[in-house]
Amino acid sequence: MRRLLVVICALGSVACSSAAPVATPTTSADATSSATSDQGEPRSNGTETNTGSTVPSTAPTTAPATGSATEGDRPVPTGPPAAGTYRYRQSGSMRAGIFSSEPDPEGTLEVRPTDGRTQRQIRDYGDQSLERVLIFRDDAVLLSETISRFGSQATSCRFERPIVLVRLPLEPGSTWKDSGSCDALTLRLRARVLRDATRTVDGRSVDTMVVRYHVVVEGDGVSQTTDQDVWLSLEHRMVVRSEERSEGTFGSTPYTIERTERLLSLEPA
Repeated sequence: MRRLLVVICALGSVACSSAAPVATPTTSADATSSATSDQGEPRSNGTETNTGSTVPSTAPTTAPATGSATEGDRPVPTGPPAAGTYRYRQSGSMRAGIFSSEPDPEGTLEVRPTDGRTQRQIRDYGDQSLERVLIFRDDAVLLSETISRFGSQATSCRFERPIVLVRLPLEPGSTWKDSGSCDALTLRLRARVLRDATRTVDGRSVDTMVVRYHVVVEGDGVSQTTDQDVWLSLEHRMVVRSEERSEGTFGSTPYTIERTERLLSLEPA
């Protein structure tokens, strides 16, 4: 049972770590057309204000640009987020067979100092933790390695080729996809920027981009599908909110994961 739980932890939320714009955007070859629908809206029931257009019928095209990244008329800090510890409010459950687990009411994200363009981040949920190694490029943020821990057990996954988590620039309607493998597992990811929205964090209004992820993981007796909406702050380079639902099987054991996370601190401790 513990091996099952460690595997589930390793396949958890795809974008729970902070991710940020880095510098000048480039055109994504994977951009495709996408249509607006009621199902394309985020599922949040929190405080939110729509600050821009919804998904257009065709994704916007982008050309290489020069200078620093911008959000509206304001310059956006580039590079990884500041090192330190950030707090998150969290809720949800994980159920596998007759076993169930819930995260602590609050968790943390520990952001380590960068090594060049690489940064290690550790998300601690209380009952489990997920460590990630992110690579910050001018046109994307990539995931190169994960280490999941549940109790005294841990499992690592180093992708043969880093996977694109965030393709830059982020604009309503833009899309990307990627795939990768580690050991006997294969991961396929699709993402679409739904819209921009404003959320309140720590008493302050924060502009975000809402990104919807669809992730399929298969291999080594595992089959899992994850749908996740993520509110990304370009200015603070943080995940402000995340809503996730995963369903899968490990061998003959079915499991589900439901998780909601909300950033509590904009400044690291």
